[in-house]
Formats: sequence, C-alpha cells, structure tokens
Amino acid sequence: MEDILNEVDLLEEQNKKWPTGQYLYLLVPLFADCNHLIDPWMWDMIQEYNYVTRFNVSLGTIDDVSAHRLDCFTIIENELNNIAKYERENG
Repeated sequence: MEDILNEVDLLEEQNKKWPTGQYLYLLVPLFADCNHLIDPWMWDMIQEYNYVTRFNVSLGTIDDVSAHRLDCFTIIENELNNIAKYERENG
C-alpha cells in the first residue's frame, strides 16, 4: 500500500495538465487496483450521490445536510464532469 501511495504522490507532483481526479482515473489502473485507494465510506458517498442525482431521492433540508456530505457530492460531480469532458474530447 505504501508503494501505491508513493506512486500516486509522484503522479500528483508531475501533473500539470489535468485535474488530479482525472489524472488518477487514467493512470492508477495501470499499476494498482483502485480499490486499494478508495475507503468504504467513499463508496457509500458515491452511492448516496447516485441516489440523489439519478433517482431524485431527496437530500433533505439543506440546513440538515452535513457540510462533509455536500463537499463530497461537489467533488463527485466535478470529477464526473471532468471525465465526461475528457471522453467527449478524446473519444
């Protein structure tokens, strides 16, 4: 695991062109199983994001939603948009 994290750090240092998430999306699968980098709570957050955005499940009253959850949803949305943009531009 330490070797994987060291490689990810090196990739992040060298990346000047793409958003970090997109860069990792493209390169990490070339040398590691992505499941080593994603904690269970992250999968849960992605699933919740899908429930809200794809199935119109209510997120609840905005004042009752944690800032952490909103931050995670924002990150997920940005990364999905970056991936979609990359795929449009590169087929």
